[in-house]
Amino acid sequence: MIAMISPFLQLMNAVFEFSLRCSVTAAPGSANSVPKGSGSYTLDLSRPLSDITMDIIRLVLEENDGNQSAAAKQLKIGRSTLWRYMTRSEG
Repeated sequence: MIAMISPFLQLMNAVFEFSLRCSVTAAPGSANSVPKGSGSYTLDLSRPLSDITMDIIRLVLEENDGNQSAAAKQLKIGRSTLWRYMTRSEG
């Protein structure tokens, strides 16, 4: 039997992998935007997980020039899952 991994767990795994590339801080008010292509990001871990997840999704989308398919592939989730997370954050 093959175990299915939920899209949420796949995204959390991708968030963890992306966070390994980031400079992580627990200080409130850290800047989350940095010059494109610098490869250096700061994540504020004092914020809710949903906000951190959306920061990472935005950063990955920026890295991929807004290409949702490429961003979803980099995050190791489906494009429709990425779209769902983006629409949830808007509403």
